[in-house]
Amino acid sequence: MNKSTLAGIVGVVILCGGFAFWWRAKPAAGDSPGETGPSKISVPKPRVERGETGGVGGSRPRPEEPPAPKELSADARTERVKKILRDYQEIQAKMSADYGAAGQSFPGGLSAFLRQLALLEREKRADLAKAMTPQELEDYEIRETAAGQKMRTLLDGTAATDEQRRAVFHAEDSFNERFGFTFDMAPAALAVREAARQATQREIHAALGDELFQGWLQRDDPTYAHLAEFARQQNLPGNLALGLLNVRNGFTLSMLDIASAPLESAAERRAALVVWARDQIAGIAPLLPRDAGDREVTSWLGKSASAARP
Repeated sequence: MNKSTLAGIVGVVILCGGFAFWWRAKPAAGDSPGETGPSKISVPKPRVERGETGGVGGSRPRPEEPPAPKELSADARTERVKKILRDYQEIQAKMSADYGAAGQSFPGGLSAFLRQLALLEREKRADLAKAMTPQELEDYEIRETAAGQKMRTLLDGTAATDEQRRAVFHAEDSFNERFGFTFDMAPAALAVREAARQATQREIHAALGDELFQGWLQRDDPTYAHLAEFARQQNLPGNLALGLLNVRNGFTLSMLDIASAPLESAAERRAALVVWARDQIAGIAPLLPRDAGDREVTSWLGKSASAARP
């Protein structure tokens, strides 16, 4: 595959993973009280008991096991949550300092450090679940996680109901649980991630409906926003941009599939894929001027389109 084309696809696929790492790796804000996609993924929450070695960060004290929420008053739950957040913030700061001091000599490198952060985050969630009611925990995660921040950023000020907002949060949170700390750049791994991203997008579409979903995409996906603005300027149907986005999604996933199992016929398969994409675009917008389409609508085809153009 052309290296520039694969690099562009990789950039689109791992963008949200990098953001999730930045958001979840920062200290928790809360020292004070404070086709349908897949269902929510259940991720095992590893446990590291006091004095046990080999878990997150090796040998370290583990925060005390809190009593169940029903055994605590509201004030006691607040104090317990503050203590859990403070304890985990201290552990995270120590882990980050150890990694910074070790640099390239850190055992396992950056990938191992990210895995430790992921395990620590899951431990913290498990402990918070023992000190909060389910509703309190969900509200906390909507405030503090990458999925919650994204949902609020893209849906605040819209007509989305609370039920729709929470459904979108759960879809994003499920994706982040699986891929938020995964940075495997191999085409096969990127294909799996991209398929899950598109499934999450379909789940959000089902939760929001056409109008709200298109508003979501306007804020979330610069390519879609570009297509929607082009359609508006050309007085084309309002759903054209969404149809073009679906073509782009299919093209991206197919390109990754081709790269995952390179064959002697890979070049021919890529060329055929470009022809397929152009035919799909022509079916969606048959009256679209060819020069405008090349500039605005098929720009995401990149050099693959240029190479295959007659």
